[in-house]
Amino acid sequence: KLFPMQYLMWISFLILPVLANPITEKNKLDEILEKHAEAMGGKEKWEAVETMFISMDTGDGGVMDAYTKKPDKFKLIMRYAGYEWVKSWNGKTGWILYNGEEKEMTVGEAREMAEEPDFFDELIFAKDRGYEVNLLTREKLEGVPVYKLQVVKAEDDIVTYYVNANTYLIVRIDEQSHDPKWVNSSFSTLLQDYKEWQGMKFPGKWGIIIDDAKPRWMKVFDIVINEPMKDSVFEKK
Repeated sequence: KLFPMQYLMWISFLILPVLANPITEKNKLDEILEKHAEAMGGKEKWEAVETMFISMDTGDGGVMDAYTKKPDKFKLIMRYAGYEWVKSWNGKTGWILYNGEEKEMTVGEAREMAEEPDFFDELIFAKDRGYEVNLLTREKLEGVPVYKLQVVKAEDDIVTYYVNANTYLIVRIDEQSHDPKWVNSSFSTLLQDYKEWQGMKFPGKWGIIIDDAKPRWMKVFDIVINEPMKDSVFEKK
């Protein structure tokens, strides 16, 4: 699951049409995964990531800050029009505060939050983590050739990645939510304007989509990697 999607669940997007052709090369998948890892900066750099802070402009006057501590801690703070929403997972339990009022975190929300620390490197390490990875097609997305890959983490947890066939960077992610409030909705994330931070590639622009709505665009304005981050950041104050 991806943390910009969490923002849309709070505020409130179109699955782009594609043209598909099946791929039969058995060794093509490993080649794509290797080139993707290289394009992202290499496995070694991503294996060395321990903490990450990302700050984003939500495009509507809001700001979203995400705190990650590998392997299992994640916290999201969203501020908009005087409101503040905090959602945190400490590796075992989760909690939500909306303007200081505590809300119950559902089982589905907790499951999604537990997956957030692996968002950027999930495809890089998918096979290492024991996930089933399938190469479905080579197709065109908005006129750009892409490989469509499917990562099966569980029977009810399947993520589809669209990898640019030239740059080997992810340009779109499709997934379903485990949150009961969004169980019948489809979520997509468009990833653009990749930039390098400390030798690793990160998308600088995100387009978040729910169902067939237009994308809501967000921009990254800061990323800090491997700065000290205490476990207490993820605990309820």
